[in-house]
Amino acid sequence: MPTSGLRPRAGCEGLRLLLHRCPSGPHESAARGAWRRRAGPRRHTRRGAAGVEQAPALPTGSSVQHNDLRPDNIILDSRSGRAWICDWNYLATGPAWADWVALLPYAHHDGLDADALLRGSTLSVGVPDDAVDSWLALLAAYMVVSGGSPEVPTSPHLRAHGRFTARIVIDWLSERRKRAA
Repeated sequence: MPTSGLRPRAGCEGLRLLLHRCPSGPHESAARGAWRRRAGPRRHTRRGAAGVEQAPALPTGSSVQHNDLRPDNIILDSRSGRAWICDWNYLATGPAWADWVALLPYAHHDGLDADALLRGSTLSVGVPDDAVDSWLALLAAYMVVSGGSPEVPTSPHLRAHGRFTARIVIDWLSERRKRAA
């Protein structure tokens, strides 16, 4: 698995799974470049790049992670009110809050108050803002690299999904960092 300088700590299987699909090359540079193109003012750019640099040391834990949790991987049963999670391609262990945080950019994009959802969930109580922002920066970087990779004939919408997800993650992360300034 090429990680090009990113060295996850032991027990960080979720991060390893996210990184294993990145093409070889300087991931940190790709992440910083993506952040610079999208984040705006220089002080936010430095904070976003710093988040990517911190991320490999953060996501550790023993909770089961989906690592691709998004609205189209959740099936709601209208009769029972239960949710079924599908497409477990990246099953791993990590922090209990990682999947929840990765789902919140979609909520934010749909107009919900993702920060209130983050603060109100037992999954993310006590998680430092810098840890959340570093995880978001890493997810954004992964999606920028994935979205910019060659198209996949057998999955024609995969790269568009990566570009869309990168954009909504960076949008929410930019707002979070501006408020933190």
